[in-house]
Amino acid sequence: MFNTRLLSSVVLVLLGVVLGVNVAVFMISSSSGYCAHDPSETFTASSRSQGGGAGMKSPAAAAARKLESPSGDPLASAVPVTPKVAAEMAARAHATPCRYGDDMVTFKGERNEPLYHQYCTGLVVPTEEHRKKYAALEAVLEKVAINREVLVAVSDVNPLRGGMLKLWIDGVLRAGVKNYLIVTLDDELTKYCKENNINHYYRKTVASKAQADLGGNHRVSGMKFQILKDFLLLGYHVFLSDVDIITLHDPFPYLYRDVDVESLSDGFNDATAYGFDDVFDDPAMGWARFAHTYRQFVYNSGLFFIRATYTSVELVDRVAAWLEAEKAWDQAVFNLVIFKPSHGQYVGLNPSTRVLDPYVFMNSKTFFTIVRHNPTLLKRAEKTLSMAHVNYHPDKFERLKGLWAYFVEGKKDAISLERFPNGSETPERLAEIRKEEERKRNGGRRRLLSLAAAAVGHDVAIPANQTEPIPFYN
Repeated sequence: MFNTRLLSSVVLVLLGVVLGVNVAVFMISSSSGYCAHDPSETFTASSRSQGGGAGMKSPAAAAARKLESPSGDPLASAVPVTPKVAAEMAARAHATPCRYGDDMVTFKGERNEPLYHQYCTGLVVPTEEHRKKYAALEAVLEKVAINREVLVAVSDVNPLRGGMLKLWIDGVLRAGVKNYLIVTLDDELTKYCKENNINHYYRKTVASKAQADLGGNHRVSGMKFQILKDFLLLGYHVFLSDVDIITLHDPFPYLYRDVDVESLSDGFNDATAYGFDDVFDDPAMGWARFAHTYRQFVYNSGLFFIRATYTSVELVDRVAAWLEAEKAWDQAVFNLVIFKPSHGQYVGLNPSTRVLDPYVFMNSKTFFTIVRHNPTLLKRAEKTLSMAHVNYHPDKFERLKGLWAYFVEGKKDAISLERFPNGSETPERLAEIRKEEERKRNGGRRRLLSLAAAAVGHDVAIPANQTEPIPFYN
């Protein structure tokens, strides 16, 4: 009898423990949203309605299973399988190019609270109206583009006369880029391209009144956003390139194609290219003197890959409209449209963006001030540099020829400091500039100390010959 009672007690205790664990597991799985049950019971799918047959083996279930670990235990997955994750994966798998207002793939949660997730690739589907309007361009693109992608330069005859456009063409052809196209803006350049069997498309374009009196390169640069829209509305993705660029390798294999715009940065290191926490100092605020800001060097409007999405169409449309109405620099407007947030009556565009690898797509400040002085980085550039943009220096063509001589012809002294200073100033002028900067910094430091002294209510003696420089960054 004693043994029977003892055995019964042990069984009851074990049963209580098991029930308690099960309840705990149920509470954890319910509160965390982790999919601890069979994913096939979670969703039904429909491409045009919110309904669907209950208990279907849905695409969402298959997508969820892909996230499971090899052991078959859903909870051992590196990425928790949530209803939202599974729905999004399945929706992406079934998404197709669609226009605004088109039906999108929709999933509804059955067991949990209703979950609706819609996804659309956002890629442009050209309308018959646009295909008729841009029939000549489409005919050219059907011959030139590869996977609906094309490298495009917009130019008039002036860079050809100076030799820069010829160097751009030589680089592209040497790199084996077949899907390139020059949008010609005048008859002389069009004739040259025809005679030399160069891919081209003539596009009659007139600069707006606001841009008409700008310098030649800025005027052409402002017009390219009007032209870009034609390509995007036909569903073609464009790698836009200014002509002050040298191409060493085919750039297309280096693209990610996961955002609206992939652009060269004007930054010259990780912080400036990708952004950093920049602290603004106002001593007069006392305890709250330090305010944190986000700072990132701009995207360069002379070299970027833009996918044919509806957001991209809106982006180039806004930039073109802004430049038509105002005398402004296209690169500044390009970045304002990308970064400006919604406020008041203004609705921000918020396109998705990516910074191109700065050691594959390089601006001239990065190369001439950093890379050429570092043997390791220079050796790396010899292998990986695809395109170099001389955007920081006014002696563009001379530096382009120097880059060509070094990377293509193997002339190691072609990029020497003796030939090209880091910037555009002579050593003597550079020394004067540094002295002037030092005076400004010292004056600024004295002003900041004066503000701090006023904030605490007493005077601080500041030496008139203060020479300690103030760093730009903390």
